[in-house]
Amino acid sequence: AGGDGTYGAQTPKLDLSKAYSFLQKVLWPLPDGSQMEVRFLGGEPLLYPQVIKDLVRYALLIVAGRHITLHWSIVTNGTLITEDIAQFFAKHHFSVTVSLDARPEIQDQVRPMKKKGKSSAEATLKGLQYLFKYKDQLRSTKVNSVLGKHNIKALDAYLYLREFPFDLINLNYAANDEDEKYSPLYIQEMKKVAAEAYKQGGLKELIRITQFHKPLALIESGTRTYNYCGAGKSLLQMDTRGDIYSCNWFMDSPTEKLNASESTLWNTHSYSKNLIDLHECHSCWARHLCGGGCMFVNRTTQKNKHKKDLLFCERMRSLTAEAIYYYSKSLMGERKDV
Repeated sequence: AGGDGTYGAQTPKLDLSKAYSFLQKVLWPLPDGSQMEVRFLGGEPLLYPQVIKDLVRYALLIVAGRHITLHWSIVTNGTLITEDIAQFFAKHHFSVTVSLDARPEIQDQVRPMKKKGKSSAEATLKGLQYLFKYKDQLRSTKVNSVLGKHNIKALDAYLYLREFPFDLINLNYAANDEDEKYSPLYIQEMKKVAAEAYKQGGLKELIRITQFHKPLALIESGTRTYNYCGAGKSLLQMDTRGDIYSCNWFMDSPTEKLNASESTLWNTHSYSKNLIDLHECHSCWARHLCGGGCMFVNRTTQKNKHKKDLLFCERMRSLTAEAIYYYSKSLMGERKDV
């Protein structure tokens, strides 16, 4: 708070001994030639940069000499990025995602600093200057913009964020108790975003936007997805207390904590079934481009992570259809040029 990157939230320091133990459980069993991604999330992970450096060093020692590739990623609000931290990210080819919702006047309103008179947007923009200085040495740079009843102006956010050299722009909708009103508005705003992006840069610019990139990447590769994300299957999360969860958004609920024996398995028993089957999505045309929906959104709006949020489904179908429309439009344009 007051310039420390938390916006006033309490963020306990990670128990390194438990983190080391978790890394051992995950990395030791990997066969030679494997790949693994290690993500740092928050809160604000850069409150403790030395902890991140220690964990990277320790993980590299575990896999040394085994031809295992570790990929590093971090989600940060960017306010604590310094020259030294940016150099560290570059050295280890991090994928860096920065939380930046909108223009400075909106950013300061929705993400205020605890200390009055301090601008969170100004601090984030300063951090971005350091980050982009080393962009060519990073695996990727992304930006997360959170939209919802607090700010539904997706087009305005996109017009601002596209001027930065981010590889991907995530214009994410935050489910809330007024979704009946704001979810349709988000869809309309995103249609404006798609039209503007395609107008300015064709398909190349459109796929800079996560909501259109994901379905088109699956179509282009001919891949069917059966799970919205890897929660409990290829993805495990550890909080600062050393407790293991399938998703970082479940860390507020003790009932979602995985027990010690279960957390040693990638395919935990309670998450073994794919989400398309579990959520009964077989009649949806977009099921293999969505993957059964987000369990966190379900839990937020339906109070049950396995009960479908129909407004989420409508957002996914609408944005996927929009992506397919511009994809087909680009193909028709190519044929006319032949």
